[in-house]
Amino acid sequence: ERLLGISTSAAEQARVIGSVAIPPKSTVSFGQPNAEPGAGDAGGPPVLLDQLNPDLVPATSADVTFHFERAGDLTFPVPVEACP
Repeated sequence: ERLLGISTSAAEQARVIGSVAIPPKSTVSFGQPNAEPGAGDAGGPPVLLDQLNPDLVPATSADVTFHFERAGDLTFPVPVEACP
């Protein structure tokens, strides 16, 4: 499977920057609330949401649609967490 793109109304721009292999019947997760984008990873984050909606607050979620090569479009509620 391959992630082709992402979209959400919670950000002005949603970009796929890197590439992540997703083997069958597996899960992946990204992000650390206390890390700067790209921190600890020379390649940077595989996806990036720019210019987030200022109305987003911690303990809520935003719908994000992931556009996959084989699975098509899948929309998930993505939790919003507080960051320093």
